[in-house]
Amino acid sequence: MVSNFKLRYCVRLSIVAILMLAGCATSGTMPNPAIRGELLLPLPGLTGARPGTLFGGAGEQGSYVLLRSPTAISARNNDVYLVDAGLHRIFRYDHAQQTLARFTNLTPAAGVNIHAAPDMSVYVTDPNSGQVLHFNWDGTQLPSFSAPGHLVRPISVTAEEGGGRVLVADGLYDQIIVFNSLGMPLSIIKPQQVRAIAAIVQ
Repeated sequence: MVSNFKLRYCVRLSIVAILMLAGCATSGTMPNPAIRGELLLPLPGLTGARPGTLFGGAGEQGSYVLLRSPTAISARNNDVYLVDAGLHRIFRYDHAQQTLARFTNLTPAAGVNIHAAPDMSVYVTDPNSGQVLHFNWDGTQLPSFSAPGHLVRPISVTAEEGGGRVLVADGLYDQIIVFNSLGMPLSIIKPQQVRAIAAIVQ
């Protein structure tokens, strides 16, 4: 029950704030990133891919699936999940096969943020409905996560790697709701020194 919420200011999770780092570049030619030994190297952008099947299901029609308006992305192992607001659906991109398959359909307002969890399920925020949609590994919908009166505008979601808890950031109250893996609200984190929460990541 939501009435059993307890206000907590710290949890045993490593919630990482997203920081914007500003830097300056010197004039002249920049050395090759590979020569500098950087860990992150740029790859060609993804605009679409060959149609693929998802766990034996039907793939997209045609010889090439073209993305229209991708707005959110999350990766787990070899799979990359893409929210396309223009097509109102989630695609699963198989990095090994380089194919794109439809994972599930979405309402136009859903999909502000997406998170591929350790158990291979997928969480998707839906700010208009005030809940987080939950999908199984095969794209079938599971019971949604909600907390009436406490979760009004979910804008970001992440799942704990080991403990099974799910954290949802509310953009209206600027607080984080902690759920168990079954969608039961456990507690609220209300950071006192934070003016606004835009995103969370574990």
